[in-house]
Amino acid sequence: GRMLEEVRGLNRRLHNMERNSLVSQMSSIIAHELKQPLSAIINYCAVMEMLIESGSRDEAKLADVNEAVNREAHRISQIVDRVRSYVKRPNSPHKPCKIADLVKKAVESFSHYADSSPNIKVKLQDAGAVISAEALEIELLILNLLKNAGRAVKKNNGSIEIKTTADGS
Repeated sequence: GRMLEEVRGLNRRLHNMERNSLVSQMSSIIAHELKQPLSAIINYCAVMEMLIESGSRDEAKLADVNEAVNREAHRISQIVDRVRSYVKRPNSPHKPCKIADLVKKAVESFSHYADSSPNIKVKLQDAGAVISAEALEIELLILNLLKNAGRAVKKNNGSIEIKTTADGS
């Protein structure tokens, strides 16, 4: 009885530690993900200001800059929506997820996150392969592996290879 309670207590503490670590990692990743589109918006606004100050009536250029700001703002909105959907369900059930989609999202996030992305080769044995998981957790796991690999290959201008293989079911 008492030992079972202790084990349950340890499990709860471990789960909370994992959760806090995940929240901390997510916060860091989100900050990096948001920084890139926000910087782009600031730069586009500076371009617009220059166009306005110069008295330029180049409507095509203004429309391009406006469209770019809009695109980056929508990217920020998508990031926020993804985080919100994840936070809403703290113990979200595992669902079928395509590994290829998770890898693609992680690589895309990494390319925004990294100052200079190394060359990344993706070799998926079965692009339609599905796993049962919490999608964002696996995506974060892959992103963390990419960040570690990115640091490792930076020194010698190496490349990163992501490879999946099917093993039975």
